[in-house]
Amino acid sequence: MFKKQLVLTTSARMAANELAGPLSNVFNTCLVENTWPTMWKQARVVPVHKKWSKSDPGNYRLISLLSVVSKIFEWLVAEEMCRHFNLHNLLSNRQFGFRSSRSTSDLLLLLSGDWQDALNNGLDNLVIALDIAGGLRPGVARGPPGEASSEGNRVEPPPASSRLPTREDPQSCR
Repeated sequence: MFKKQLVLTTSARMAANELAGPLSNVFNTCLVENTWPTMWKQARVVPVHKKWSKSDPGNYRLISLLSVVSKIFEWLVAEEMCRHFNLHNLLSNRQFGFRSSRSTSDLLLLLSGDWQDALNNGLDNLVIALDIAGGLRPGVARGPPGEASSEGNRVEPPPASSRLPTREDPQSCR
């Protein structure tokens, strides 16, 4: 199935000049009539094995194979929206996700500067970091093959001795 999708995408790129006119007409009609063809709404969902046991459904992620024409149209609309937002300064300078020339490193640099300013002014900082690599399955952690059951290993709360210090605690970071 992936090869078929790749062939369609490659074919669309190779025939871009020939397809540009007809696709423009279709896309403009969709925009004017506020319609979205039914076949563009359909996707073929394919499970892709991630790692570990192939018999455990939790070791697969689902991907949706969409219409190439639909993806081209969505890309064009997204590009136009981004252009409009940037042209009219409609996005916050603190918006880093889904923007070109902005990275996680840029965000961390900005935040660490804010945190340092707060500390320099005698203010407290509270930072919460989440690792959702477990696929949003609460209380479940995965281990290496052979060590994880089909449901994973239960995560236990840390012992009291390893919890964060409180304000009254002599180990406090402040």
